[in-house]
Amino acid sequence: MFFFTQTDKFVSNQSQVIELKSALDDLEELTAEQKLAGDSNVSDLRKLISLKRREKESLVEAGEADKDQLGFLEPKLIKIADELKAEQEFTDAEKTKLAKLTQSVEAAGQEVAPLEERKTELLSILSLEKEKMEKVRDEWEIVDGNFSLLKKMRKTAAETYSVSFKSIEDTIVRPKCLFYGDEIEIEIESVSSNKQEFYTKHGVSEGIEAGFVFIVKSDTDWTEIPFYVTCTLARENYSIFQINHDIPSGANTSISPMQSMQLIRTGEFSNRNEDEIPLDI
Repeated sequence: MFFFTQTDKFVSNQSQVIELKSALDDLEELTAEQKLAGDSNVSDLRKLISLKRREKESLVEAGEADKDQLGFLEPKLIKIADELKAEQEFTDAEKTKLAKLTQSVEAAGQEVAPLEERKTELLSILSLEKEKMEKVRDEWEIVDGNFSLLKKMRKTAAETYSVSFKSIEDTIVRPKCLFYGDEIEIEIESVSSNKQEFYTKHGVSEGIEAGFVFIVKSDTDWTEIPFYVTCTLARENYSIFQINHDIPSGANTSISPMQSMQLIRTGEFSNRNEDEIPLDI
């Protein structure tokens, strides 16, 4: 009764119910669409998961192969790493040396400037010396030319003198005696009892004169120490010699008959006085 009596007081909400129903229909339709989209996404996601699972399996297989290969290459990699370490140490050492060399070069570079100045100074001195040398060379060429001319003149004069002297020499009668440096070979005929004098058949006719001093030549090679003899008597075809008293130490003065001797005339002459002019013959 109360409900009916109050019906005139109720407000109609039919429009709200319609709106809510329309909204509910739209929501159901959207939910259905989203469910379809979700099912499609789930299907795609499953496909993607399957693909990723296969990729993972492939990667695992490849990883195992790479692991085996890595185990094979590991000793080589360790060796390469050691070599790289050694190379690095060598490089570091070379860098240290290079740094020291760079310092040395820089220090040497600081010394270059005074050396360059000294070089310029020396080049200047060298240029002056070259000029002096050229001047001396010119003077030398003049002197050499004069000397060559003088040599020709002297040669011509010598040839002229030689020809003139030869013609004069042919007219000179040389004394028949041995001169300084002349040699004569004699043979001993007899020896005195004291072994200090000997007699030979060579005399004035062969240029031997009393007072002449001779050096006794043992042989052509002078293998023995020579000694001196003096002619004490000279005649036309014989003479007597005496061994000098001042005999050199080690000289062999043994003489015997039939012994041959090579005598060389010296510049001494035993018969002259102290103030007598020495003979040059």
